[in-house]
Amino acid sequence: MATWKFTIPAFDAKGDLVTLYGTVSAPDDGEATERDVRNALADRAGEWGCDPVEIGLHPHNG
Repeated sequence: MATWKFTIPAFDAKGDLVTLYGTVSAPDDGEATERDVRNALADRAGEWGCDPVEIGLHPHNG
């Protein structure tokens, strides 16, 4: 599995800017690329109230 850390700026219920942090894993067998993972996060960004252009995605070892 390949793992990436992500950061997504978002507004909370008060309208304050917060940053969501997390990790996401995908098979590293050539089927899922960083672009695929970024696109999947962008699809979810609307549900989280985020601007998908702002997604930061970085390789994570561990």
